[in-house]
Order: sequence, then structure tokens, then C-alpha cells
Amino acid sequence: MNKLNLLLLLCLLPLYSSCDRNRPVVEPIPGGPVNLSINLSLPSYIYLQQPGSWMFLNGGNRGVLLIHDFNGDWKAFERTCGYQPTTACSLIQVDSTMLQLRCGTYNGGSFSPCCASKYGFNGMPVAGPTPQPLASYRIQVIGSMLYINN
Repeated sequence: MNKLNLLLLLCLLPLYSSCDRNRPVVEPIPGGPVNLSINLSLPSYIYLQQPGSWMFLNGGNRGVLLIHDFNGDWKAFERTCGYQPTTACSLIQVDSTMLQLRCGTYNGGSFSPCCASKYGFNGMPVAGPTPQPLASYRIQVIGSMLYINN
């Protein structure tokens, strides 16, 4: 009987020790269909031609954030925060004064953070509890047309 208990303990010990209670659980960021065409020559999109510009678009789970970064590159991200992405306030907002993306909502012109997560314009986390970068979408540039899809 003692040998059987010892054998059982030796078999279960690696399973128990593989659990790390301090490691955050990473929830997948919910997705949605994205298939957008943006004509940068149209008046409603012409300001996007300037590096450092951005725009919120419909699509995905909670919307798409399109960024024309200061290097002239284009990036498109899901607006759902990587930390607790299923909570109602888990929405990416642009903080243009700090040149970063934050998780929260605007109420009456003031920002209410959902968590302390902050991201750079490249979608990588720079602060807060978020364990993952923002979900990104593919972008293809052909002339003055941008095609964004997943």
C-alpha cells in the first residue's frame, strides 16, 4: 500500500508543480470579421495621409484602430484590450498627448481607465497588467487604397 501511494505521489507531483498561480491567465481576444477598403483620396480619409494620424473604423469585435505611424507605416489593431478582453470597459482609446494607447472609456470628455494597460503605437504593451500585444489585422497598400482584413 505504501509503494502504491508513493508511486501515485510521484506521478501527480509534476502536474501540481507545473501550475503557476502567479502567472496571469491569458484570455483570447475575441475577433470579428474585418474586410475594409479605404480610399485615402476621399475627403473623409485624406488627413490619414499625414504620418501620426489615426482613425477608428467599424469591424472586428469592438472596432478597428487604423494608425499611420510617424515612420510612414500603416497598422490596424482590434480595439479590444488584451487584459480581460470580455469586460465592457475593455476598449482601446488613443492618448495623443502621451502618444500611447490606453484601455478604458471616455465619459463626458474625461477618460475612465478600465485597467492600467498601455500600449505603444506598435501595439506592444508598455505598462499595466496586459499579458499580450493588441490583436492586429493585415493591411495592403495599393496606390491610394488601403485594404484591411483578417
